Amino acid sequence: MIEKKHREILSKHLPENALDLFIAYINVHPINLKITNARSTKLGDFRAPFRGQGARISVNGDLNSYSFLITLIHELAHWVIWEKHKNFRSIKPHGKEWKAEYKTLMEPYLNNSIFPEPLFTVYRKHMFNPKASSSSDIDLMKELKKFDTRANHPILADLDLGSEFQFRGAIFQIIKKNRTRFLCQEKRSKRNFLIHSMAEVIPL
Repeated sequence: MIEKKHREILSKHLPENALDLFIAYINVHPINLKITNARSTKLGDFRAPFRGQGARISVNGDLNSYSFLITLIHELAHWVIWEKHKNFRSIKPHGKEWKAEYKTLMEPYLNNSIFPEPLFTVYRKHMFNPKASSSSDIDLMKELKKFDTRANHPILADLDLGSEFQFRGAIFQIIKKNRTRFLCQEKRSKRNFLIHSMAEVIPL
C-alpha cells in the first residue's frame, strides 16, 4: 500500500524510466521526502534532524521531471553523507564525500533511456565534477529549461549588453556580462546587483 502511494505521487514528478529505480531504492532505504511549492531561492534541500524532527529532503514540485530527478539525487547524497557520518561540521557540504555519493547514486540513472539527447551528453559532462548547484552550469540549465512546461519569459543571457529589463518588479540595465551572473544596475536606486544569467526577465 505504501509503495503504491509512493509510486502514484512520484510518477507525476520523475521521468518514466527512473520511477522503478527510485521506488526500489526507497523500499530498502526509506527517506522522508517532501514535495513543496515553488521556491525562488532553492530547488530543494536536505535538513538534518533538529529539535525532535527527523531528517528530511524537500524538492520543488514545479520542476520538470529531469530537474526534479537531478535535484532529488543531489539532496539524497546529502542524506547518505549524514547517515554515514552524522557530523556535518567535519565535512564540506559539497566536498569530495558528497561528490562521490552523488556520482554513485546517480550512476543507475545516467543513461540515455532516462535522459534524452542532447541533455544526456551535457549532464554526463556535468557529472565529471558536479558543482554545488546545477544552476552554476549554464549549458545544463539551458538544456533543462527546454523541458519546462510552464510559460517561460526570455532569460537574461539572451539579452545584449546595455539592455534594460524588468525583474521582480524593478527595472535593470546590464552593465557587465559574466558567464553565470551578470552585473546589472537597478535604474531607480542606481545600485548594482549580480543576477543569474538564467533568470527569467521581461525585456524592455
